[in-house]
Amino acid sequence: MRVLLFLLTLLLTLPATAGLFDAPRPSAALGLDGQRPSQQFLPVDQAFRLEQRRDAEGRPQLRFTIAEGYYLYRQRFAFDADPGLLTAPVALPPGEPKHDEWFGDVQVYHAGVDIPLPLAPDRGGQIKVTYQGCADRGLCYPPETRTLDIAGPALATPAATVPVPAQLDWHRILLAFLAGLGLTFTPCVLPMLPIVSAVVLAGKARPGRGLLLALAYVVPMALSFAALGALMGVFGASLNLQ
Repeated sequence: MRVLLFLLTLLLTLPATAGLFDAPRPSAALGLDGQRPSQQFLPVDQAFRLEQRRDAEGRPQLRFTIAEGYYLYRQRFAFDADPGLLTAPVALPPGEPKHDEWFGDVQVYHAGVDIPLPLAPDRGGQIKVTYQGCADRGLCYPPETRTLDIAGPALATPAATVPVPAQLDWHRILLAFLAGLGLTFTPCVLPMLPIVSAVVLAGKARPGRGLLLALAYVVPMALSFAALGALMGVFGASLNLQ
């Protein structure tokens, strides 16, 4: 009988005590506040947003916008630019004093910082910006490096790059005329001589008519090749015509 009463008591008390084992316990994958680490801290590019801008006087600078609860170390900044891109070392503004357990007495930026860039006015290139920051709740990010493209001077308009023709020189004109005459004695022109002679002298034409026929044949060809030569001289280099 005692054994039966013990079994009945045990069956009645088990459902009531089962909830004790289901009480929520902090998981090893959660933080101290019950959230996962990925939900506790922002990604580095959201905690420290970097952008290129210009100040009120038009001078180039970098702006770091720092999220609330985060800060950047002043002495952890480094700048590596292409040769000739910077005219002087980058000067960092003063920060807020802080005693850090890792770096000792340091200066930090909390809300944000504007960093002037002493860029050469006629140069373009790339500059690498290295920085490191932490969160007030104890997370320190590894050093981060961003590569920024610095635009160079504006390119000249196409109209300004078109060469202006020089004044006509009669020596050059004479030289071009003699060169053209020399081309008439090349072997590739010889097959055309009997054809032209037949056209000009056919039907025992008058001398004046023969001259007109010769001019009607030669002048259009000369104008066509002259126009092609002028176009090649103006646009040949820019269009890479061979």
